[in-house]
Amino acid sequence: SFQRLALDRFLAEQDTVLGALPEALRRAVAAVRPRGEVSVDGVLDVHAAGAGRPAVASWDVNVDMEQASLDLGTAVEHVHGGVRLRGQSDGRDWHCDGEIAVDSALWHGVQVTRVEGPLAMDRSGARFGATALRPDGGEPRHVLARLAGGTLADRKSTRLELQSRLHL
Repeated sequence: SFQRLALDRFLAEQDTVLGALPEALRRAVAAVRPRGEVSVDGVLDVHAAGAGRPAVASWDVNVDMEQASLDLGTAVEHVHGGVRLRGQSDGRDWHCDGEIAVDSALWHGVQVTRVEGPLAMDRSGARFGATALRPDGGEPRHVLARLAGGTLADRKSTRLELQSRLHL
């Protein structure tokens, strides 16, 4: 277990970083094609589940991106900010919930700021906004972003599936 896990300023596209992730999680990360500088800070708990059984893990980490890019079916570039991720794996399956906190990014060539909202990931893909059901069963929330003095909200469900690109 790591009381504090800190990975500072590595390149997201490095195979050594992706290669260290479990296969299903590696596919989920690779699906959004991250590029650029990333830092990770938080807690990672990994322990053996018993003889012949895969290790189990839980995590609570902040992932920060600087000048990064993602492919969410459309390019999101010059990403500054990040996401908090809380999840667990039983060695066979995994799930993760989080909160987007991006300070600034370019989407379709337009700057959006203060991008905030929920996300959820598992082996089937990533869900953003209202489709990222809250673990506490509370009211679904939308992803919000500031754009040209106004607020942009996802009014439709957003789901990134591992087998295909972004579905709106």
